[in-house]
Amino acid sequence: MSAVPIQRRMAVPARTRATPARSDDAGLFAGIAWTPAYLAFIVYVFAITTYRVPVGTGTAAMSVALITLPMERRPWRFPATLAWTVALLGWALFGWTTSNYQDAVWDRIVEFSKIVGVVLVAVNVLNSRA
Repeated sequence: MSAVPIQRRMAVPARTRATPARSDDAGLFAGIAWTPAYLAFIVYVFAITTYRVPVGTGTAAMSVALITLPMERRPWRFPATLAWTVALLGWALFGWTTSNYQDAVWDRIVEFSKIVGVVLVAVNVLNSRA
């Protein structure tokens, strides 16, 4: 019985990650869905970080974002971060009913509900292109 020599395989070059072809006119903002909720969120972030717009602009922008969010074509996302935030708000509401200081607690609940609204808008209008 004759031994069959082992044949060596040719080395296959490692696969390189293909970069998507990007035309020069695509630009930085190509592929962004400029929805009313997204634009209002951008105005909100600008207002609360720069203070270069009149007082109340951030509140108005977030109100517009919350009102226009149902007009988004995509279904709403409800990730764990938002679920835990809503659960914490529910816990705060439950605690408010048993508190001796309901007026003070209610003021904090109103402030926290605004945060829940910002989180709701943020997780639904922000997404990556990846």
